[in-house]
Amino acid sequence: MQSLTSPQVLDRVVNREVELGIAYEPVVSSEVETRVLMRAGIACVMAADHPLARRKEVAVRDLEPYSIITYLPQALFRRYVDRALSAAGIVPNITAQVSVSLTGIMLARHGAGIALVEPLLVASMGLPGTVARPLKPRIDVKTLLIRHKTTPHSKVMNEFVGHLGRIVATEPGQ
Repeated sequence: MQSLTSPQVLDRVVNREVELGIAYEPVVSSEVETRVLMRAGIACVMAADHPLARRKEVAVRDLEPYSIITYLPQALFRRYVDRALSAAGIVPNITAQVSVSLTGIMLARHGAGIALVEPLLVASMGLPGTVARPLKPRIDVKTLLIRHKTTPHSKVMNEFVGHLGRIVATEPGQ
C-alpha cells in the first residue's frame, strides 16, 4: 500500500503497476474504469471548544473572522475550497496550508484554526477534543475505485473491494 496523490494513483493503475487504486475525482483516462466507493464533503474541523463547534453545520460566510487551515494551492481539493470561499465573498485568513487532511486536522485540534478538509479521519480515529461540522453549501467529494480496463480482477482484490465496501457503508453519512 502507498499513499499518493490522485494523479499518481491514476498513473500507477494506467501503467499496471498496481491492480487497484483509490483516489478522489476527477479521474480522466480511457484506460481505466472507475466506481464510486463513497461520497463525502469538505468540512470544518476544529477544536471542540471553538465557538463554531456548537453548530450542526457551518455556513461558509461564517468563517470570515477565523483563521483557516486549507490545502496547498496544488492540492486537488484546494480549488473547491477557494471556489466556496470566493462565492461567499470571503478573503480567508489562511494560517496554514497542508498537503493531506490529517495534518490540517491535527493543527485544528491544537487550536491553529479551522481546517477545511475531508473529515473522515476525525470519526475513524476517534480524536477527543476535535469536531467536524459540515459546510453549507456542501462541497461534495467522491472517492473512486480505479482499475485498468483490460487487467483481470484477482480473487484477492475482489474480496478486498467487497470488504472495503462493507466497511465504508458503515461510516456515518454513507
